[in-house]
Amino acid sequence: MNICELCKKNEADKRNSHIIPKFLSKRLFEYTKPRHLLSINRKGEPRKIQDTPKEHNILCSQCEKRFEILETYFSKKITSINDFNNQGGKFFVEDYGENQLLRCIKINPTSFKLFIYSIIWRVSISKLQIFEKFKLPESIESELRFFLDENLKSSHSKMLNSFERISNLPNYHFTVIKPISRNDKTRGILTAYQMAPNNFCIFTVDYLIFFFDKEEKIDPAFKFYSNKQNEIVKIVVSAVSGWQKLTKAVVFKMLRK
Repeated sequence: MNICELCKKNEADKRNSHIIPKFLSKRLFEYTKPRHLLSINRKGEPRKIQDTPKEHNILCSQCEKRFEILETYFSKKITSINDFNNQGGKFFVEDYGENQLLRCIKINPTSFKLFIYSIIWRVSISKLQIFEKFKLPESIESELRFFLDENLKSSHSKMLNSFERISNLPNYHFTVIKPISRNDKTRGILTAYQMAPNNFCIFTVDYLIFFFDKEEKIDPAFKFYSNKQNEIVKIVVSAVSGWQKLTKAVVFKMLRK
């Protein structure tokens, strides 16, 4: 049996590991009857899918549990972000043209990095076809693995107590974008790919995560909205028209790869 990709110690005995947390991609099947989609491979062959991507034997049960603890914590945070207009003093909203910048006052920025990096790393190590165009440089993949293994905890209380003590943060730009509303018009896709030599993208249906591994390669707009700073969590809230254009641009770019 394979060795766990995270701890590199235990046997990778866990089956059905979600690469992207299910709560981030569950809208993929909304408005589809019957409940399934078609995935097309490079040969043009269709395959019916009825659940979000899962992979066998990449993690041990203990490490899977550590991911689950972090995801349970952030599922509530994401619910709050999706309903930011009704969340009182949890968010500070600034207008930038058609878009808004959501400053998440109540979310620990270090914990947010841990969560985002946990997704980026799993997508990069995955051997699933849907993620085959997303592969970080080996040195960065190793750096993220070490960071996650050091800081993912075995209980909720240990996790909460550790956030303020985390100091070995990987220092990369990443920008997170979401649509202003969640409906059929803004339901995105589920994919991941490398846009350019130093620019990576993960689309989780309702959120776009852009990751940059070189300081000098990031666009100024993305840099302004970046979460590289560890002071406050930033989320870009896109107008419906802008989100639809962004979705089309992502699909177009992906199909040209």
